[in-house]
Amino acid sequence: MIPGNISQLLAASTFRFDSGMELKLIRDKKSIRPGKFSCNYDGVGYAKFILVAWQMDGWQPLPHRALIAGDKNATRMMRLGKVLEAASTMDSMSTKKIARKSRMFIPPMSRHSTSTAATVVCICWLLSGCTASVLDSQKQQATTLAKQAKYNEATALLDKVVKDNPKDSEAYSIRAGAYARAGQFEKSIADSNQAIALNPNADVNFYNRAVAYFGLGQFVKSIEDSSKAISLNPKNAMAFRNRGAAYSQTGQYTKGVDDCTQAIALNPSYSEAFFNRALAFGGLGQYKDEVDDYSRAVALDPKYGMAYNNRGSAFLKHGDVQKAMADWSKAIEVDSHHMWRSYANRASAYANLGQFQKAVNDFTSEIAINPNADAYYYRGVAFSALGQYQKTIDDCTKSISINPKSARSYSTRAFAYLKSAKYQNAVNDCSKAISLDPSYAKAYANRADAYQMLGKVALARKDRIKKTFLLFTTQARSM
Repeated sequence: MIPGNISQLLAASTFRFDSGMELKLIRDKKSIRPGKFSCNYDGVGYAKFILVAWQMDGWQPLPHRALIAGDKNATRMMRLGKVLEAASTMDSMSTKKIARKSRMFIPPMSRHSTSTAATVVCICWLLSGCTASVLDSQKQQATTLAKQAKYNEATALLDKVVKDNPKDSEAYSIRAGAYARAGQFEKSIADSNQAIALNPNADVNFYNRAVAYFGLGQFVKSIEDSSKAISLNPKNAMAFRNRGAAYSQTGQYTKGVDDCTQAIALNPSYSEAFFNRALAFGGLGQYKDEVDDYSRAVALDPKYGMAYNNRGSAFLKHGDVQKAMADWSKAIEVDSHHMWRSYANRASAYANLGQFQKAVNDFTSEIAINPNADAYYYRGVAFSALGQYQKTIDDCTKSISINPKSARSYSTRAFAYLKSAKYQNAVNDCSKAISLDPSYAKAYANRADAYQMLGKVALARKDRIKKTFLLFTTQARSM
């Protein structure tokens, strides 16, 4: 009988060694002998071995003979029962040397030397019971799930892998990446720290932590970790892209352009590098370059919603409303994850064009996906423009419940109360807005009108004087 742990490992089909070797086991459909497998080593060689042979003499003869032929030190450790040490010795040897010395002892593999070496090492690892260097089916599946944005399922699988293999740096690394994509940045950093402790020479571990720091807005730390990843692997395009984005977030736009340009040189099809370079060009005020890079990003990835969204914003800044609208509509069509941003931008454009019902519709779509204080506030403003003051009051109330320090929400609700002849409510809201922002001229104007309707003429006059003073001061500062 094949031991349970070995059966589980064989089910994985793929094994990766610390030296970088990768071995795939595939059932040989042409064979009628049970337990027979085909072995491919990086597509270089092809060999066969029969698992039934492992059962002879307590699972020792085949690997033992191979080790005798391969290396004296490995043979001695194998005889002493130190299988893990024997495997490490074999793993560090030249594959050609192992194959040359073991050829006469494993005739079925004699024509495929590199696969022979990989197979011998694989057998040693399996017999040792060590799973730390095995890329098993759970990790493969978790990687696939993370790419499909099924982060909870991916991390659940990796929880099992880490529990069984607490020194598997790759498992921590994969889980760190999944956590980062899911927006669980603290957990991602914790896993990256563990992965770095186990393997400080893997650039991906520092890259994952850099992404998590970026997500937390800790851009200096993100730059530092991206730089470390680059020092370990100067061809890591993702690290250059992430550092470029972090530079842009700290106002270092020229460095942002340079890093993203390097990422593009390493990977000319890297749509995210073009996207981030566009952001940097935007920071430098280079409108044409900004739009060109967003265009390259969507050409490489026609479903890149954020690139369409940002290009639309760039068009709007330069007065091209129709192109902006077209881009936001395209972003909504192709990207369900970020479409709320495009709904918000298109809604604001509709409001600026005086198309308030369309604005209300888009803000409503945004709220359905991402209910937030700004969306409720702006929809309330659009309702006010349509004369639907009770809906304005309701939306501003929701906005205030999410952000109690929003002076503009209090002021807009006060205006709706004023139009609804609820003058004392209007005074109360204006007073709250002024307490939050003493320079809010509009709040003084609304309160003056409410005082006037309540017959408090002196207070109304005082507020109008204050409003005039604030507006004059603002205009003077802008001159």
